[in-house]
Formats: sequence, structure tokens, C-alpha cells
Amino acid sequence: MIRRIVIGSTLALATAALLPVVRNTVRPLVATGVKGAKSTLETIKEEMEDIIAEAKLERMQNQFEKELAESDIEINQTAERKRSTIALIPAAKNKLIPLVDTGVKSVKSTFETIKEEVEDLIVEAKMDRMQKQFDKQLSDVEQDILGEQEPSSTQEITNEQEVTSEVEPTSELEFDNKEEIKSDS
Repeated sequence: MIRRIVIGSTLALATAALLPVVRNTVRPLVATGVKGAKSTLETIKEEMEDIIAEAKLERMQNQFEKELAESDIEINQTAERKRSTIALIPAAKNKLIPLVDTGVKSVKSTFETIKEEVEDLIVEAKMDRMQKQFDKQLSDVEQDILGEQEPSSTQEITNEQEVTSEVEPTSELEFDNKEEIKSDS
């Protein structure tokens, strides 16, 4: 154990004495190594950036060429479709125009029919409304008349109704001819 203490103490003293010498010798070597490593890393970094930039440029160029080829194909297909469509126009025109004209006429007649039916329904609705108003007004007038009359005058109206209901058929037959009625009026 003493032996270990002596060896440890000797090494500690030697280290303390040699440390400034080693420090002065190793420090320039380490600084040179760090500078060399930095320049090497910067060179590697620049080379990697150049490789990445070239790869991106090549990828963009390939993509551009691909898109250009696709657009050329699309342009050619569009031109071909237009040529075939233009070639079909005269033939289609002779067949389609009569069909379209027939369809248009059919649609027009359907709309006219619908329009007439709607107008008839509107007229019927107006007539019903007017009839209801007339019936209501007539009922109101009859109630006013009956309410104002005295019992003796009500009896006279009833007697007059009986007389008019007993009109002889011969008096009605005098105007059988419609032309006579029109000429009289």
C-alpha cells in the first residue's frame, strides 16, 4: 500500500512538472488539427451542397421535360379531337337540327298548354272568390231587407212569389226562338 502511495505521489509531481511542457507542445498541434478539421468540414459541406443543388436541378429539369412531354401529348390530343369534331359538324348538323327543332316545338307546346291551364285555374279561382263575395253580399242584403220589413210586407212578398211561381207555360213559350229574343233586345 505504501508502494502505491509513493507511486501515486511521484506521478502527481511529475504530472505537475510536465503539464506546462505538454500543454505548450500539444496546444499548437491541437489548434492546427482543429483548423484542419474545420477546413475539411467546410470543404465537405460545400461539396455536399453542390451535389444537392445539382440533384435538385436535375430533378427539376426531368420534371419540366416530363410536363412538357405531357402537355405536348395533351395538345396533340386536343387538336385531334377538334379536327374530328370539325369533321363531324356537317354530318351532325343535318341530323341534329331537325331533332332540336322538334324538341323545341314540343317544349313550347307543353309550356303553352301549362300556361293555358294555369290561366284557366286562375280564372276559376277568381270566379269562385267573386261568387262567394256576391253570395255573401246577397245574403247581407236579404237579411237587411227582411230585418227592415214589417210582418205584413213579408206576407205580401210571399204572396207575390206564389203568383210568379204559378206563371203559365204558354207565356214562357212565346220566346222559344232565340233570334226573336236577340232582335227584341
